[in-house]
Amino acid sequence: MLLETYTLEIFKSKCQSDARGVHCFAHLDQDVEQALPYLNSVLGGFEYLKDPPAVTFRAQGKQEIV
Repeated sequence: MLLETYTLEIFKSKCQSDARGVHCFAHLDQDVEQALPYLNSVLGGFEYLKDPPAVTFRAQGKQEIV
């Protein structure tokens, strides 16, 4: 399985207009459901859900959902 294309969305917080950080979403064009358990175990996911398929990671104390 290769990730061939994606769309990157970067934006400032809608709730905190004075925030210095940004949010980033990568919209994937391929199905990566089978890779999620591997990513969870290798990258140390915080939470793994089978239905709907999702992995939550924490970066600097904040949740990141894949």
